[in-house]
Amino acid sequence: MGGSGGGYAPTIRNNNCSTLAFKATLNSPQAVASWLKPGDVVTLSLQQGKILTAVFNGQVIGSITGHQLQRLISCIDNGYSYVGDVFSISGGRVVLEVRANV
Repeated sequence: MGGSGGGYAPTIRNNNCSTLAFKATLNSPQAVASWLKPGDVVTLSLQQGKILTAVFNGQVIGSITGHQLQRLISCIDNGYSYVGDVFSISGGRVVLEVRANV
């Protein structure tokens, strides 16, 4: 039996970074999160290569974690940028809809 012996290694292009979208809860929302309202847009910024922060009006308002985090970081490392649309706010819980900034 023949074969190349190589394995399949998907490229970042196959991961559809431009269409990556999901809901995420903002962790440790700061007091500035109380200024937010549904529909506001926050910028997502990678800090120290592994901490994804949400920024609103120049101030860090919290961080994003979850099962999509590694994929999101990989896409950011490959030149994509992302924002979070404020989907809902309940007390101190802020839910963002993460999407590519196109």
